[in-house]
Amino acid sequence: MSAPEYDCPGCGVRVEPIGRGACPWCDAYVLDPQRGRMVDLDTIYEAHERYEAGESLGAIARSLLNATGYISESALANSLARDFRRRGWTVRSNGEGCRMYQARVREMLAAYGEGR
Repeated sequence: MSAPEYDCPGCGVRVEPIGRGACPWCDAYVLDPQRGRMVDLDTIYEAHERYEAGESLGAIARSLLNATGYISESALANSLARDFRRRGWTVRSNGEGCRMYQARVREMLAAYGEGR
């Protein structure tokens, strides 16, 4: 008797989950009880690209909230951070995020002062 197979919401293939219920092909959660609230793989890659460009997880979650089944921005931001870590991508600490934000504000103020 083989293990049960499930439809993967990420790649649409019938798979036998591995590890903590992940698809062996696309790493999407197959057995997650909150499955209706998962973010698809394309959205995760888009979010990571925006995050690497300097945008905060909160801002990314705010813009993607209506396209997902998440109830709040913080729930989506936490889910994205967990997904990034699970894939081995770095997640900035609060201090690093604050320093990046302060540097961006300084640059914008400098550009505004030069443009006057």
